[in-house]
Amino acid sequence: MLVPRTRFYAGVLNERLVAVGGGAALGMPIDTAEEYRLAKNAWWPLPPFPVPVADHAGATHGGILYISGGFAEGQTLSTMYSYLSRLRCWVRNRPMAFARCDHGMAAVGDRIFCLGGRALAQGQEWVPVSEAEYYCPNTDQWAQLRLPAVDLCHFGLTTSQLQLYVTGGGSLRRRSKEEGVWVCHPSRGTWLKVGCLPRALADHACCFVHLPPGIASPGEAERGGPLDGGK
Repeated sequence: MLVPRTRFYAGVLNERLVAVGGGAALGMPIDTAEEYRLAKNAWWPLPPFPVPVADHAGATHGGILYISGGFAEGQTLSTMYSYLSRLRCWVRNRPMAFARCDHGMAAVGDRIFCLGGRALAQGQEWVPVSEAEYYCPNTDQWAQLRLPAVDLCHFGLTTSQLQLYVTGGGSLRRRSKEEGVWVCHPSRGTWLKVGCLPRALADHACCFVHLPPGIASPGEAERGGPLDGGK
């Protein structure tokens, strides 16, 4: 990348990789943003993010990049910004109801969901943000999602078939890393544990890879999957 960074957001916007904000070498938040163009194998600068920020979350919806929360100037943020690539500018949107960092954000249908994370309490102690909320881009409004409490931060979050998948993460209350894989049905307001990671993980990422029909995953091939005629 053009700028060394940690604790930043990375995603895909208009078939290009984007990197926004993060921490510099000494941990101080930065406001730089850049995109990777595959055809040229090169990174190009984007307009700086409105504020230096780290430990934020992001998601794309309708060709627009949204960035929420994060940590800046010794406090957790509730802000929400969107990047309009055609205009090459950042726009400030309505803020979240709950300040949070190290959280997850993902788009499902016509909504963008924010889950988990942590915040600095008045006594400067880290506390979990258990509330879930969602943002409607068409109305620029937030609403709270009725879900059982989520005591996780630094987890992986991805989507598939209108469902949210959470992998691993850290629990502030239990002071431990988690290995669970959970699926959330936003329309039902439920969580369901569907499996476990090989080991407990935090500060990681996850995604879905959809294989073409007739292509087995490595695990299926080892068990005798469709590629070798097994059952």
